[in-house]
Formats: sequence, C-alpha cells, structure tokens
Amino acid sequence: MINHQEERCEHRYCVQVGHWSVVVEARGESDAVSAARRKLCEELPRLWDVISELDERRFVVHEDR
Repeated sequence: MINHQEERCEHRYCVQVGHWSVVVEARGESDAVSAARRKLCEELPRLWDVISELDERRFVVHEDR
C-alpha cells in the first residue's frame, strides 16, 4: 500500500542565491534548489543560462517558518 501522505510532505523553503531569494515548497533541500532554479529562470528569463549552470553549493537554503 502506498502512503500518499508521505509524498505530499512538503515544506516551505527560502532559497537565496546572490541578492535574489525565492520561497518554494519542496520535499527537501535538493528539491528546493531545483524548484528555486525553475522559479528564478521564470522570473529572470534573460539569466536562465547563468541560473541553470550555477553550482548547487551557491544556493543557500533555509526552512521558511
């Protein structure tokens, strides 16, 4: 039996890279970085190539409360 409640266990994260920060819902820090990367690419379309190539270590992730 699949426990769907565990799959939906998402938390809010504040993800910062440089001077930009976004709040995303994700299942973990790695998932939060991926979601933040997508959101930043949507908000800053001219920088999508730079954002998509950034090393994951450049993203600072905090659980949003």
